[in-house]
Amino acid sequence: MAVALVLVAVLVIWLVQRFDNPVEEPTTDLVLANFVGEYYEDVLEDLEELRDQGLEIEVFSEVDDTVDVGVIFRQDPESDNTVKINPASTILKLYVSQGQDSVAVPDVTGLSTLAAQEILTAEDFQVVFRQEFSETVERDTVIGTIPQANTLQAKGSTITIISSSGSASVQVPDITNQSLAQAVQMLEESNLVLGGQTTIGGRSIPDSKKVVITQTPAANSTTESGSRVSVLVGTREDYTYYFNPTPTPQPVQIMPNLVGKNMAEAYTLLSRVGIKHINTSSIGSEAANKLDPRNEDQWNTIYIIKQSINADDSFTADTVNVVYGTQQDYNNYLNPTPTPTDPPTTPTPQSSDIPETDPSTA
Repeated sequence: MAVALVLVAVLVIWLVQRFDNPVEEPTTDLVLANFVGEYYEDVLEDLEELRDQGLEIEVFSEVDDTVDVGVIFRQDPESDNTVKINPASTILKLYVSQGQDSVAVPDVTGLSTLAAQEILTAEDFQVVFRQEFSETVERDTVIGTIPQANTLQAKGSTITIISSSGSASVQVPDITNQSLAQAVQMLEESNLVLGGQTTIGGRSIPDSKKVVITQTPAANSTTESGSRVSVLVGTREDYTYYFNPTPTPQPVQIMPNLVGKNMAEAYTLLSRVGIKHINTSSIGSEAANKLDPRNEDQWNTIYIIKQSINADDSFTADTVNVVYGTQQDYNNYLNPTPTPTDPPTTPTPQSSDIPETDPSTA
């Protein structure tokens, strides 16, 4: 029984303290600004902050020829910038003037920018343009408008057409071997622009005759939409020559006479006409076979006897073949020793029968 009385006493004390010192609830009220007389577009950030704090806001457009278009002429609840409200239980209603002669903004979503402009200007709206990347809406197609479609706006007010600039990344087209005008058109169709031009050889070429030879970035690579593509340009002939250059012809030279010259003299003459290689072979005499054309110390004793390209003939090769030997070999080549022949044979007189005579008659 005593224990029960103690528990009751403790409970009574707690209740007394609870009501004598109530727990303060956190304050959630906020000071409501007075938006009347402000342009709606000028207070969008303030309204967004209020929404972040939990305040629900409703905006109404009404025709009022006494107030400029876009000006807030009434709000509920009203405020003198000191009124406190609980955002969780309050709805702020703003009334924006549409001025006089207002019309609904046509819905031009999905149309081309040109068609949208024609429709809006027909309703006496001024038009400006803004582009945004879109992975789903084709380039130059309207995504939406500001103000939005079907809202009342005064005639003569400005409508922003938001159109697609295409994907944020695009594939670079192959514009090589295209005229400059065609290349520019292909780049624009891919939402790219022509960057710097370098002319092959640095010479001046009329735009009408320019052909793209190379491009950077390369064809079929991926780049950001709106990027620049630099090009090397030239004429149609420049393009053909760039990829199929004509080989530089070897200079035509006249072969000097090497026969009778020693190897040192022959090398000097051949170097003057661009011969870089000399193939040598011995004439085959015992003395010639002992010579070494690779030994410069022997060059003055080695003589050219034959050459593969005749003297005074034109040539473009860089190699000549020569036959060498000693000076005696050369002299023998010029004046060969006649091959000895057998002396003529004296014919043996043929015998003839001599008739016998009678001695008695002699």
